[in-house]
Amino acid sequence: MIQTLRASRTKSLRDLSSLYYAGEHCLALKNEKSRKCRRANIDSIFLDYAPTSDSPSRPKAPRFGDLRLATHPIQDDELAKWKADLLARYEQRPHVLNRTASYVRSMLKWLVAEHYLPADKIPELPRAAESVEKFARNVTLDATMLRALWKATDLSLQGAEDRLPVIHPHEAAFVRLLLLTGQRRDVIAKLQWSEVKKQEEIPHLLFQQTRSKNGKAYMVPVTAEILEVIDNCKRFAGHDYVVALPAAGDGRPLTAFTHIKEKLDARMRADIGAAFTPWRFHDLRRVMRSTMAQLGIDARVAELCLAHSPSWETKAEPHYNVYAYVLEKADAMRRYNGALMRKIYPERYKGEEHRRDDLSAKLAALDPSKLEALFSILGASGNTR
Repeated sequence: MIQTLRASRTKSLRDLSSLYYAGEHCLALKNEKSRKCRRANIDSIFLDYAPTSDSPSRPKAPRFGDLRLATHPIQDDELAKWKADLLARYEQRPHVLNRTASYVRSMLKWLVAEHYLPADKIPELPRAAESVEKFARNVTLDATMLRALWKATDLSLQGAEDRLPVIHPHEAAFVRLLLLTGQRRDVIAKLQWSEVKKQEEIPHLLFQQTRSKNGKAYMVPVTAEILEVIDNCKRFAGHDYVVALPAAGDGRPLTAFTHIKEKLDARMRADIGAAFTPWRFHDLRRVMRSTMAQLGIDARVAELCLAHSPSWETKAEPHYNVYAYVLEKADAMRRYNGALMRKIYPERYKGEEHRRDDLSAKLAALDPSKLEALFSILGASGNTR
């Protein structure tokens, strides 16, 4: 033990973290994605942490990766600056702060248990209040917030004179597709042109099993609003992503969700002031589900639009009920997008139902058996819904 502590005196915290990542504790995590997520959080927040904002109201946080904790513990004033910056950065996402801090604690405890660090050198890490951590679990966006979000992604309203963060075209498309489709953040961020089926009798997005959280392939009917956003996205050589980063010629999907969210919040706060309420990207799925419930759409259809496995579905049901609900999902998406537009543009659609296409007529004229044959793609996980 003494030899281990002596050897660790010359190792920086970054060097010691490499030992932790290679240890059995990390290797025992359920998959490689979990290990990479943990390492990315520790590296970016604790070892090489730097604020993403240049706002003078935020203190510049120190980086601890080069420190040798065995001989030079973190000073109280440096730790206080780091805590203050973390609490400011994750004010609206306390669950992220708590999770990240738990990763760092786990690493430091492992280093102590393996005798790389003395126990008295471990700093106390910040933690958000437990009551605050769960504040946004059931949040949805009201009409005021929806209008502010849509306005924040309106590129025609941006200008250098407003001195607000600039939302780039691919970021605006990403946010609008999240709202209009109700799909998960990573699904839309990695949406590929090959998954967009615009020429089918009912235009849709088709996702294979690997793109679904429940391991089942599924399709999402698209409306004129969704197609308009997709059609305005530029195609770049080097990758197949719809909401692609213009500079990412190596095929990387959209990332930096925190940065995008901070820019959106700044523009929304400037627009509606005190009416702004904290929200997350995942809350946009609640917007769709709640709106569909308000419209009286069948709960099973609404859940399938979200790519959920209905809670009432028995183990035997997928073997007997092979109906794909294509027509119902297409009608549900049309009605949801229509209701959404009426909330965003209340004066424009006052007193009339929003119809930007003739999807209803198409649905009435199509042969259901033909559609079911088209979309019933059987795979290892069952048929497509």
